[in-house]
Parts: sequence; C-alpha cells; structure tokens
Amino acid sequence: MAIWLCRARCKKVRKKVKMKSSKPIFIDNKSKTGILMLHGFTSTPEQLREAVHFACKYGFNVSVPLIAGHGTCPDDL
Repeated sequence: MAIWLCRARCKKVRKKVKMKSSKPIFIDNKSKTGILMLHGFTSTPEQLREAVHFACKYGFNVSVPLIAGHGTCPDDL
C-alpha cells in the first residue's frame, strides 16, 4: 500500500518523494579490505545497516550505495 500511495503522490505533485533513510552508507576503517553491499529491489541501504555494523566491528571498509531509482518514487525505477 505504501508503494501505491507514493506512486499516487508522485503523479499528483510531480516531484520526487524521498523515503526515510534513503542515503548511501560509506564507512572507512582505513582497512585494505572493503565490502560492497547492494540492497534489494525497491529497498534502501537502511535495510543493510545491521550487516554494515557487523562488518565494521571486524575492521572492514563498507560501502552501500543507493541504487538509482530506489528510495524515491516507484516511477523512477
């Protein structure tokens, strides 16, 4: 239902609607090893935050980019 409401809002207002926590995550632990995590379809980096903290606890650099069209309006996909 949330996707439908967002789609209706985008068509009505004609502007991009940002979802909460739709920002990329990058943590630099000055390690030689990094982990790239990619979120799933229609989700955001926020859903991987727990895995990011787990990897950081072991000293890895972690990057979770916001994939284009995700975290805004479904019409942007």
